[in-house]
Amino acid sequence: MTSGFTKDAPLIALRGLGQIMFQRSAAVGALFLVGMVINAPNLAFMGVLGCVVGMCVAQVGGFPKEAQQDGLYGYNGALVGLALGYFYGTGVAIFGIAACGAGAATLVMRYMQRSLVPPLTFPFVAVTWGIMLLLWAGDVAPQTLAISGPTAPDLVMGAARSVGQVLFQENVLTGLIFALAITWNNRLHGVFVGLALVLSLACAWVLGYPSEITQLGLYGYSAVLCALFFAGTKRGDIVCAMAAILLSVICVRWFHMLGLPALTFPFVISTWIVCLLRRFII
Repeated sequence: MTSGFTKDAPLIALRGLGQIMFQRSAAVGALFLVGMVINAPNLAFMGVLGCVVGMCVAQVGGFPKEAQQDGLYGYNGALVGLALGYFYGTGVAIFGIAACGAGAATLVMRYMQRSLVPPLTFPFVAVTWGIMLLLWAGDVAPQTLAISGPTAPDLVMGAARSVGQVLFQENVLTGLIFALAITWNNRLHGVFVGLALVLSLACAWVLGYPSEITQLGLYGYSAVLCALFFAGTKRGDIVCAMAAILLSVICVRWFHMLGLPALTFPFVISTWIVCLLRRFII
């Protein structure tokens, strides 16, 4: 690695954490890290591990420098680490698996950048699903797939958890820190996060989805990502954001009914569909 990369590594890593929610800001990434440490220090470590591995793979592979500086090769790896830590706990074996998974997700990210399909978080989803399938075949079961109801059934808490769940954090305070960090960095993004929370909670309520899942924020986290992706001031941006939000909520419910881990795939597929439709309609 070059000395410049070594010097800038902490900032790039923090940007990588921020890029999970489309924030190219080391300060936002630092606040995300603080929020994670408050809720689950072990998960915070897994996220940082995945992010750093992704950065190193990008550096060794000679990936575009600007994208490296923006932290774009860190966020999928970070999500792989967070997901595996959330579902399987932390330990030496999981550390190694997460590191390999983060590296693989970064390679998939680079491959998809050469295509016409926006990678989004699909590299994380594909690699994590693959790892979970291999672990399942090896009779290693996830620890937290069963959903338990929250201690305080409050829609406000459900909204906060929705933001936190993007990074596998079920803590209300952590979710609030994430939301405030986004709003502080970009007010428009903060408004669209609010739009996502209102629409996703309303959609889940109107469709009669289980309230305990709604209050855990599990119908809102992909909606938040959809809103942030389409955030803009044009009418088409708002329409696309709303359409993707509603699609993501329905997609999450479908995964829950099948008993499968949705991860952020509802965000990915909803965004891809809306982007395709946008070419021909808007």
